Amino acid sequence: MKSDEHKKYINSKIWKAKRQQALAHHGCECASCGATEDIQVHHISYLNLNRKGPGKETMEDLIPLCKRHHHLVHALIEEYRQYNKKRHTYNWEKASKEAINYLVPRKYMVSKAKRDKSHKRGGKSKAQKKALDRLKRGIGCARGSNLKYIPNK
Repeated sequence: MKSDEHKKYINSKIWKAKRQQALAHHGCECASCGATEDIQVHHISYLNLNRKGPGKETMEDLIPLCKRHHHLVHALIEEYRQYNKKRHTYNWEKASKEAINYLVPRKYMVSKAKRDKSHKRGGKSKAQKKALDRLKRGIGCARGSNLKYIPNK
């Protein structure tokens, strides 16, 4: 994605919706320091965006960072790219992943991977499963009511 296209996309309604979706998925705190102010969403990878189009990034491609750590990630990316400029296979994607691995604690990345897996499977938390089970058993004022929850298909 070219710089002009990227700026246009970042200012679009599609990105604002995707950003909100990412914050809902990952939480509204910096993955590096836990700050809750000035949270920005960083693209770890642009592959899905470039291949599938705007708004088609997966949650694995995005990570919430505070403004300070977001700028630091981009500075590290440039540093890694300069250091590895003689390696033809080294690109922005690899530099971005290395910068994230350097700045973001491993425990966050492990829990992020678990969240991403459950998001892919459409997995539900225990509380969601329990609530759904309660709905399936019967809805109504009294126990044994004949009203049942029928999900839309």
